[in-house]
Amino acid sequence: MSATEPRIAPTSASRLARLGPVAALLAAITAARLIALFFSGLDLHPDEAQYWSWSRALDWGYFSKPPMVGWIIAGAGAVCGSAEACIRAPVSLLHMATALAIYGIGRRLYDMRVGAVAALAFITLPGVAFSANVVSTDPPLMTFWALGLYALVRLQHAPARPLAWWVVLGGAVGFGLMSKYAMLFFVIGLAFLLVFDGVCRRRLLAGRQGWVGLALALAIAAVIYAPNLLWNMAQGFVTFAHTGSNANLRGSLFHPLELAEFLLSQFGVFGPILFAALVWIVLRPRAWWGDGRTRLLAAFVLPMLLTITVLALLSRANANWAAPVYIGASIWVAAVLVPLATRWLRWSFIINGAVAVALLVMPVAASGPGVYAGLRLPAGADPFASYHGWRQFGGAVAALSAGLPGVPLLSDDRKVIAALLYYAHPPMGNIHAWHPGPKVDDHFKLTRPLSPRAGGDVLFISRFPEHAHIRDRFASATEIAALEAPGSLGRGHPIRVIHLRGFLGYKAARP
Repeated sequence: MSATEPRIAPTSASRLARLGPVAALLAAITAARLIALFFSGLDLHPDEAQYWSWSRALDWGYFSKPPMVGWIIAGAGAVCGSAEACIRAPVSLLHMATALAIYGIGRRLYDMRVGAVAALAFITLPGVAFSANVVSTDPPLMTFWALGLYALVRLQHAPARPLAWWVVLGGAVGFGLMSKYAMLFFVIGLAFLLVFDGVCRRRLLAGRQGWVGLALALAIAAVIYAPNLLWNMAQGFVTFAHTGSNANLRGSLFHPLELAEFLLSQFGVFGPILFAALVWIVLRPRAWWGDGRTRLLAAFVLPMLLTITVLALLSRANANWAAPVYIGASIWVAAVLVPLATRWLRWSFIINGAVAVALLVMPVAASGPGVYAGLRLPAGADPFASYHGWRQFGGAVAALSAGLPGVPLLSDDRKVIAALLYYAHPPMGNIHAWHPGPKVDDHFKLTRPLSPRAGGDVLFISRFPEHAHIRDRFASATEIAALEAPGSLGRGHPIRVIHLRGFLGYKAARP
């Protein structure tokens, strides 16, 4: 059967019967991850704590990201509270939803076996297994990306192209943009298909209904995303500026070591065999360009992967920046390996499965940075090194703050403020960021800057050894304690806790 021919849809009972075993296995993996969260010894990373703080002040946008992650945490909090496990629990559920969508895509493009292998490959990816232990903006982005791709496949293979799937596509794009701006690569992939794939274009846009459906999808996406755009306009486009600054396209634009580090990290995120297979497949375009199914998947893999690879060469790229690529890549690689290389596929499941089990067990066995079940890992080998020490640090600051009732906290570090908001439990309005202005370069400088009005005392917490420029803006300073810094802040520099009295204003300085 040609990739562009309509398929005979199976009955609802048949679809459920085929989905049942896959859904049961995905649910079992998800349940194991949820249970492990409630026994995890990992503290919230400051980024997670910052997302939690967003959930306490819901808005249409935040300094560094769109609002979806804050909304999700708020929803989880309404169900089970603000414990670390509850904050992180939605991630595993989102990964399961993504895997189910991947199964649906693979089954409709190829067959049930490819769909099942792709779904199980995705949910056991090392990157996904690590992600299940923490909360970030990637899981909702990936879920909406997968849902959008599923809707597109339904539209391409449905003889009537019902408007309902255009609505789903538009909703997925809109909510994906409200999760992370990387959803723009989905729009780019769709544009590539419509411009360069005549078969796909004719399938989607044949007749008036196709163009109406596309217009409806774009309109729905625009309406959903519009509140964040308006919020950014009111805030001077701070999220856009921050996203652009992450690219860091200044100075030297040739960093081969960064490129090598990014590519090596993808072997870790996707698994060594699967990523090697993806590279081998991509480098053989004659083998896949003639198949409409692989052209579809390539449109949602290559633009993002190649762009971020080039960015890594020009500047830098974090390992997770290409995360949505592995939705289409899981299906693409499964479609090739299932009929041709089941031995390599088996070894991939063994390797990735072992890593996934290790990443499931390690947080439960954690007793400190690099120490799991009494065993100490070699230096630099702990993937959770930055998730320790924050509870102890927050408790120490809370105890010191209790000795100065009514004195607000002040810091010049976003990570410190985020950790203290969650673990020191100050009143939400009783902790401030040092912000002499005018540039706003983090969320707390935007939302809780120290007032420029003179007068008042603060309890200043800083991990930076050079802070005389802040101390000199107060009439007097008394150092109260030097706390051990959590490992990710650098243990060589203790965190100073200083009682600053009599704020003179940002521009004034005592002699």
